[in-house]
Amino acid sequence: MGAIRRSELESVYGLLLTPYRASHAGPRTPRPWTRPLRRTAKAILAVARYGPGVVRHHSVGFGKQTRRLVQCLRDGFSVEDFYRYRLYRQPSDTLFVPSQFNYEIRSNLYRKLGIDPDLLADKRRFAKAAAEAQLPIAHTIADFSEGQVRWWAGNSLPTVDLFAKEAQAMCGQGAMSWRWNGSGWVDEESGATYDEARLLARLAQLSKQAPYIVQQRLSNHPELRDLSPVGLCTVRVVTVRSPSDDAPRILLCAFRIPKSGDIADNFARGGVACSIDPQTGALGIAVLKDLNLAHLDFECHPDTGAPITGRRLPYWDPVKSLALHAHRCFPQCPSVGWDIAITNAGPVLLEGNYNWDSVLAQQTGFALGATEWPSHLREWITE
Repeated sequence: MGAIRRSELESVYGLLLTPYRASHAGPRTPRPWTRPLRRTAKAILAVARYGPGVVRHHSVGFGKQTRRLVQCLRDGFSVEDFYRYRLYRQPSDTLFVPSQFNYEIRSNLYRKLGIDPDLLADKRRFAKAAAEAQLPIAHTIADFSEGQVRWWAGNSLPTVDLFAKEAQAMCGQGAMSWRWNGSGWVDEESGATYDEARLLARLAQLSKQAPYIVQQRLSNHPELRDLSPVGLCTVRVVTVRSPSDDAPRILLCAFRIPKSGDIADNFARGGVACSIDPQTGALGIAVLKDLNLAHLDFECHPDTGAPITGRRLPYWDPVKSLALHAHRCFPQCPSVGWDIAITNAGPVLLEGNYNWDSVLAQQTGFALGATEWPSHLREWITE
């Protein structure tokens, strides 16, 4: 089964990536004979830097790491892929998907299908579309662009906790959070207190570089607050849909937990992530994205000490139902990575990601080549 799926995966690469790369390629040059030497040198340097922890915790020697890394570099994987997916422990015929390949595949698929990715990528457009579809989403108060504010409700900031983020960015970029203390808003990171005029002025100034969206801040369900007292934990549910079938399906699920004191859960900001059993909502072993620590497993949060592995998420069936319902409201999208918060009132939809993070998915244990992902892509390519 592995060999069949690997072959199918490679054929999908060819169908989508070959035309894309041909259209973006420069003048053809002879294949340099130094390429194998450069791969070997790159592998030696990487193993010297990241390999000692692997030797200690996984008993995989430097020589084996180097040989496997050279092979993986030749197959299109990066050094980051190698250590995050622990490819030093995998057979040569790995079913993991190189992160850059996956990004190119989905970007080119959207171009081929004529789908506008900004429907999901621009958080302002997504929030409006989700509200029109009557999905349970975070309440948007205003957005800021080029120094100007546009109110979505009322014409002033409500006296509640607030959260802001860049409207067109990824990985939690520009995330800010303020706690209402009865007389002003306290910045969760700096501790500075803002009145309305000062806070609006700050957001207007920031929006001259990038647009921002401001929403009412959500809080974790009481059963999850020991994991992260400040930042919001989120579920990532990736759903897929066939071109001939309006019924979406769940491909995989992962859970993200902020590092202690951080306001955003993003995996790239130092938070931990783990798999979720799609049937029960039980959490698996947690991992870190940092290459120096990617070889470690965590059953408890490395900062707070709160137990992770085996914990069952509240409202799990409603979380899955929300992700599937959301995809039915955006049927033009072949696949979407939904970010969902679990609050005391139930699940709340935060974002939909057309170019969802394959690193988050695969590092938490879902080798995409071993799922229906290759056959799903082929359906859309040949549709």
